Amino acid sequence: MNYNKENINKLFNDFLQSGIHQSMSSQFTKTSIDCNVIKLDDAYIYELAIPGLTKKDIAIKLEENHLIVNVHAEEAEIEGVKTLKKEYQYAQSSRSIPIPEMADTNSIRAAYKNGILSIQLNVMKPIKGTKGNIEIK
Repeated sequence: MNYNKENINKLFNDFLQSGIHQSMSSQFTKTSIDCNVIKLDDAYIYELAIPGLTKKDIAIKLEENHLIVNVHAEEAEIEGVKTLKKEYQYAQSSRSIPIPEMADTNSIRAAYKNGILSIQLNVMKPIKGTKGNIEIK
């Protein structure tokens, strides 16, 4: 077979119109959120890879000893534009992250930039007491 431009285009279009690519593309649909955990002397930092979204598509909540990150995005329909084929779409994803006992849950800060959600929790500092006798009551 002569592999000129027309043949390659026909081969590619035939593939896209077949059902094979649909089953293959479902294998590549990402439904989990990848997370890096960084421990500094005074903080825990969680970096979650959530590319292509906006802050309004992401919700974070504290539930018992876990951070729960929920992602939900819907593609907006563009008036006057007809989509012939759709091979990717956003779905709903969630990630539960256990929090270490020494994390200060009152110090949670989050930022979303360049597709990375960063969540920081300070490490609780040990309480330093003064020396002295303790009265028993």
